[in-house]
Amino acid sequence: MRGILYTGRICGIPITLNAEIGQSLTVEASVFIPELAAGEHWYHPNFLGLSGFLDRIRFAVDPEHNHLYFGPASSGDF
Repeated sequence: MRGILYTGRICGIPITLNAEIGQSLTVEASVFIPELAAGEHWYHPNFLGLSGFLDRIRFAVDPEHNHLYFGPASSGDF
């Protein structure tokens, strides 16, 4: 988080984007898991990072219709 230092770890997990039309896509993504003290809550929103997730897929956003289009990053995967 910009301006705030958190300790934790980064690990790889599969994230699946479920498609309403077409094929769903599973991507190995890097995620940050913060170390929280007992009773401490994480109040920050979740977000998608360019490095470690979005750079591994092809995507487009249609804000007018609130749609996200996606596919594998490698053209060899089509």
